[in-house]
Amino acid sequence: MAKIAISYDPDVMEIRRGGGVLTAVGVFFLLLVLTFVGITLSSMQDTDSMIVASIFFGIMLIGDLALILGRAGIVIDRRQKLLTTWWGLLVPWSKTQYELTGFSCITITKEIRRSKNSTYTVYVVRLKNQESKDIHIEENQDYLTSRRSAETVAKFMNLPLSDNSSGSEVIRKPEELDESLRNRLRRTGQIKPMPEDLPETKIQHRIEGDTLILRLPKHGFGIWVGCIVAIGIIISGIFSVIITVILAEFAKDPNFLLFLLIAGVIALLPLGFCLFAAYYHYTMREEVHISPQRLMLKKSWKFGKRSEEIQMDELEELELATVNQYQAKGRMPVGTGANFNQVSLFNPGIVARSDYKVMNFGQSLNRKEVEWVMAVIENAITR
Repeated sequence: MAKIAISYDPDVMEIRRGGGVLTAVGVFFLLLVLTFVGITLSSMQDTDSMIVASIFFGIMLIGDLALILGRAGIVIDRRQKLLTTWWGLLVPWSKTQYELTGFSCITITKEIRRSKNSTYTVYVVRLKNQESKDIHIEENQDYLTSRRSAETVAKFMNLPLSDNSSGSEVIRKPEELDESLRNRLRRTGQIKPMPEDLPETKIQHRIEGDTLILRLPKHGFGIWVGCIVAIGIIISGIFSVIITVILAEFAKDPNFLLFLLIAGVIALLPLGFCLFAAYYHYTMREEVHISPQRLMLKKSWKFGKRSEEIQMDELEELELATVNQYQAKGRMPVGTGANFNQVSLFNPGIVARSDYKVMNFGQSLNRKEVEWVMAVIENAITR
């Protein structure tokens, strides 16, 4: 994670990488390497082996020192209209300069990182350069962290921010970066009339004081619940076969029944967990509370409830989540069409965003219901 700061000069921004956690990790591995060096070399008698070991440990020490002392950064100077990238050990060794006039916008993109044992999502912040290569600012697994960093740089450089993280591009001008959705709708005159009630819908709505409450239907039994149960059955079945083969060797052991009981519990754990998750999804229900002060989302199920909210003065985006967003999160098979008009696992729902929170809701609705809910919210927040 990069550290972004305005220097003593208000026209200069510095973005630095390195130090902190990387230094701590480097020191740990350095101590580990030095310990192995002492133990290994002291026990060696053969000169050739000592030379080979010394070369190997020398390479590891160089890598550790680079991790501890390595630094990189970006300096943005508005007065000189220059952006400088640099890297080095504690101090800059190499620098590259770019004209600020070559940069057109700040971008946030969602990218999938894959390694041998894991797959994860990162949100990458870049400076788009029309004349040369794009400049990598930072990347985080937390979207809001990347969003705040991107907005900080965009406001400092007075550039628009292009956000592609939800699968569809949202471009905001520098003066709109901190503008709430309510103020933007009022400023542009895009205030929508309250839509008529849908003829056939399970959405319930009521008014309590100055708050409009939309009670959305339960998710119910759908593809998602079926997939969860099927996964649990498959995993528990595989565990059962493996455990049966292993226990066959202990059939005459006096503790066989105890082994069988423990093995049975282990084999059924995946199925139990998946059944619990399926039941949660089946019974979960959402309520959207819309007032002049806040947009609140309440989720409840058979054994509990939770709520989250975004202040209306901080709500900046309300959009229909796209298929790409759910494919990127691994919640939707790649190749699934975007025109899901019926209730299903793959209905994207609605995304509400501020600089500090992202809320997803409405996955139990069909396309017409989603659009109706969005229209109701946009009308309600501009009253």
